Amino acid sequence: RLRDLNLRDNVAQLCCFDVDVDIDKADHESSPQRRRICVANMHVLFNPKRGDVKLAQVKVVCDALTALSSRLEAPACLAGDFNISPGSPLHEFVIG
Repeated sequence: RLRDLNLRDNVAQLCCFDVDVDIDKADHESSPQRRRICVANMHVLFNPKRGDVKLAQVKVVCDALTALSSRLEAPACLAGDFNISPGSPLHEFVIG
């Protein structure tokens, strides 16, 4: 999708992980359960003059992560180097 929008196609990876988690019961026995989490890791364009590209990259990746997370009914985690300044409009979009 990023390549189709001319936004570079090397900015993100989306993965889903199945994790075995031991949950302690009241009687101190351990009960293993499998949990799934969807993770997106991205590296947004550095160029401070291309906020339009940065916003589009973040939007496309967030949309893809949201769709995957919803389809798999799993929580999502967005991580990476966003190359944005705290308080900037793009920062507000990411945390908003």
